[in-house]
Amino acid sequence: IRRWLDNGVVPVPVSVNLSRASLEVPDFLDSYRRLIIRYDIPPQYLEFEFTETLVYENFSVLSTCIDEIHAMGCTCSMDDFGSGYSSLNLLNNVSVDVLKLDRAFFEADGDCCQRGNSIVEGVMAIAKSLHLKTVSEGVEDKRQVEFLKSIGCDMVQGYVFSKPLPPEEFEQHYFNRSMDKM
Repeated sequence: IRRWLDNGVVPVPVSVNLSRASLEVPDFLDSYRRLIIRYDIPPQYLEFEFTETLVYENFSVLSTCIDEIHAMGCTCSMDDFGSGYSSLNLLNNVSVDVLKLDRAFFEADGDCCQRGNSIVEGVMAIAKSLHLKTVSEGVEDKRQVEFLKSIGCDMVQGYVFSKPLPPEEFEQHYFNRSMDKM
């Protein structure tokens, strides 16, 4: 992120996956605070993401962690929403900024696809009413991209745009140039 800023490009947020192990380490967020200070990183470019299963495993610890992340100025996202036993009550109880819909919604064909699209449309409407950003993950079809645009999805990620890339290739692809090494 610092290199991108130093090269005059607007960074894309970088996501850090939280795991059960992360939450078991006291003060694990301190290392991220130090990195933000050391590299003078605007905190809005750092996003912490967790899966809905973490909510069920230890809600009180995760809730405290989310409050700390927000106090740092960073954002939180719920990853793979809809992949397990999602409950809309999660959205009521967990203060996330971004809702990332699981790829399972975009893998079906035929009638299942129509049902999935109806569910996605409903989830998008709920997310918008809660002022959450939305990301649809694992999208591989241009028709699905058009559908997601039509219902107001904020971001789409998947092989329809690009496979995962090493940093140098990502910079060339996204910023249309290579960045100076630090």
